[in-house]
Amino acid sequence: MGSEWMSELPESLTLIPIIDLAIPGSHDSGATSVLSIKYPVANDEATNRFLICFGKLTVSRRVILRWAITQHVSAGTQCQMGVRYFDLRVSNPPNSLPYGFHLVHALYGPELSTFLKEIKDFLDIHPKEIVILDMNHLFQVDWEVHKELEKLIVEIFGRKRFCKHKFSVQSITQCST
Repeated sequence: MGSEWMSELPESLTLIPIIDLAIPGSHDSGATSVLSIKYPVANDEATNRFLICFGKLTVSRRVILRWAITQHVSAGTQCQMGVRYFDLRVSNPPNSLPYGFHLVHALYGPELSTFLKEIKDFLDIHPKEIVILDMNHLFQVDWEVHKELEKLIVEIFGRKRFCKHKFSVQSITQCST
């Protein structure tokens, strides 16, 4: 699988709804070694009371880090390797962290904007490829913060990169985007 596998699909497959294709993806896509042990344990669902108590010490967060890492390469490298589906846990962390949305998995990871810019850079070079961002884990995100998140995503990708709202998920094909 390479960096342009979607654009190299036979035409018959580009007409099949995307939900019927097997698309390579990554789980907790931003949970790389960039997860930080210098900040408190994150506020995501992977964090239970035990981890919060255990994670008060930096040495404990080193243990959590080894468990929390699920990917060993960046978003851009994942795209180059053929990943087109990204499972993202996004948090609007408390004020004690640097401003901005962060990817999380028990610990706070990179800023979401950094991660998304790598994907945008890939798509700029490979305009016929499609990437699916699944942000079904949002933490500390109310309606107002959700609007900020949407604004950030549009700033990075631009509106033209989004599927048109007139399509249902069952009917979107590579040709209809």
